Amino acid sequence: MCVLDVNECEEAGICSQMCFNSKGSYKCSCHDGYKLSKNVHTCKALNWTSAFLVISNRRSILVANLNTTSLERVPVRVENVVATASDMATGTLYWSDMMLKKILKLRKGATEPDVVVSSGLDLVEGLGVDWVAQNIYWVDSRLKTIAVSTIEGRHQIVLLSDNISQPRGLVLDPREGARVLFWTDWGENPRIESVGLDGSMRRTIIDSKIYWPNGLTLDIPNRRVYFADSKLDYIDFCNYDGSGRQQVLSHNHLSGTDALLQKKNLVLEKTWKDKLQDDTALYFSFEYLLHPHSLTLFEDTLYWTDRQLNRVLSCHKYYGGKNQSVVSHLVSQPLGIHVHHPVLQPPSPNPCAGAPCSHLCLLSPAKTTGYACRCPFGTAHDKSHANSRCVPVDQPYLMVVRGSQLVDLSLTPGDKTRHGYFTPVIGIDNAHDFQYDKDQSHLYWVQLNDDDKENKIRKDKIQDDTAIYLRQE
Repeated sequence: MCVLDVNECEEAGICSQMCFNSKGSYKCSCHDGYKLSKNVHTCKALNWTSAFLVISNRRSILVANLNTTSLERVPVRVENVVATASDMATGTLYWSDMMLKKILKLRKGATEPDVVVSSGLDLVEGLGVDWVAQNIYWVDSRLKTIAVSTIEGRHQIVLLSDNISQPRGLVLDPREGARVLFWTDWGENPRIESVGLDGSMRRTIIDSKIYWPNGLTLDIPNRRVYFADSKLDYIDFCNYDGSGRQQVLSHNHLSGTDALLQKKNLVLEKTWKDKLQDDTALYFSFEYLLHPHSLTLFEDTLYWTDRQLNRVLSCHKYYGGKNQSVVSHLVSQPLGIHVHHPVLQPPSPNPCAGAPCSHLCLLSPAKTTGYACRCPFGTAHDKSHANSRCVPVDQPYLMVVRGSQLVDLSLTPGDKTRHGYFTPVIGIDNAHDFQYDKDQSHLYWVQLNDDDKENKIRKDKIQDDTAIYLRQE
């Protein structure tokens, strides 16, 4: 009699990370930086107690331990912050301020932030750090671009601008064997896409059963993408290539208590906890979603912010509907969230360390060298030499005012791939006409403010990959 062996490892969730099948059994194992728990299924990070949450709510950036019993405000002044990211090896915190239109950072131990990128930004809602090659990536939902610069903000380029409508979330994995970036787009054709960190190998990984894709996070050890849909109200995951899609949680999962609250319209009332007689109501099972925004993952726990519930919540990364709790009700209007711990950015070989790039070196999943040299705005590779030196280019292009933005366009009809002749100039409101002095790199335009009775001439200076605002009347 022949007995077929069942491969237990085919089921997601049997092990936290690696699973090795054997005849009649299986064995769980963990990646570097983790250790196997006594239950021989769960992987725990070494020094896991040092992990903390970084939470943004527009007017402040907060740090909290994982159960948010300790909550502190990062002592920096911000105007409108959603996207945050970390270089976890150095302890540096990065964020984009959508009011200031800048990307800033705060080094570990510092008291004052530094400006990383101060030009060419409009509405940055997603931010990611390449901890291997030391670059920083972001999505701009108004410019409809994905851009990158060095982690110090130098040599900024537009990586992608074609067929991008409403980009929102961004995550990346720069490790050898991946070197990939993922982003969400909730425009006319909602989807999740992936692309190499050098802009190569672009592909759509999810475009079905999706309406308003919002936050993203990665399960780095398992090479999985977790994503939230804020219209259909679910959290799913899939493999990096889009296969193996499974649902973690959806708004349809209602416990008895949840259903009772929903029927009585008490979900969003401030007094609803009193209806249940004590504060433990804040920690009962929420087996549904209303408007998930940002996601982050640590070990086997998935954390997210919900804009309508006004909460930070968590659940098991595989079995969300069975183990869900409110992490914090103390953070007002939480939006961005990520966990800070070095194990989330594991070391990997850096081919850019010995690359001959004169300006920007991007990790590449397509090239045998593992990297691609790219040139910043206004420059291109010197084709007369075999090296990777960037030199100024003298090529005709269009300068167009689009809303409050001055951008460049190719002269070739229908060509949306050629761009990057200069850094976009943002904040040109009510512009009637403009001229560009190429010799001095000065841009002049006529602007009429709402409270102005006369037109005023404004001037900006464009210098390669930096726009310096002089704003002289």
